[in-house]
Amino acid sequence: MMLTGTAKDVKISSPCTPPTLEQPCRRFSVAELSSATHNFDKRWCIGHGGFGMVYKGMISNGPTKSIYVIKRLNFMSNQGAPEFWVEVKLLSRLRHCNLVHLIGYCNGGKEMALVYEYMHNGSLFDHLHKKGTILTWP
Repeated sequence: MMLTGTAKDVKISSPCTPPTLEQPCRRFSVAELSSATHNFDKRWCIGHGGFGMVYKGMISNGPTKSIYVIKRLNFMSNQGAPEFWVEVKLLSRLRHCNLVHLIGYCNGGKEMALVYEYMHNGSLFDHLHKKGTILTWP
């Protein structure tokens, strides 16, 4: 899949089914994400990247709770507000079979975070480098 252009002008080419454009994603409060991750406890941390720490969190969805991934911006990272808003604007509208869905974001005070669906079967990286899964084209 290839994305070109800016967040306002995105051209998509893909061998998969065409993406669908969705409504803007949910806005989470700092309190919701703090509660979901037990105050960003290191035991809930599942990784880190250029954006910052990545946490697994339980968030209420009405009467049920669901597991999500929360990427919390580290202000010492090379990425900042412009990259954050491009990701929110682009991925909140895009749903594709080969992309993890952006569920929402948090922009409260100095706190910025992105909330994604949780991949219960692991990431492609896990299958290629950790689990040793044999992947077939189908």
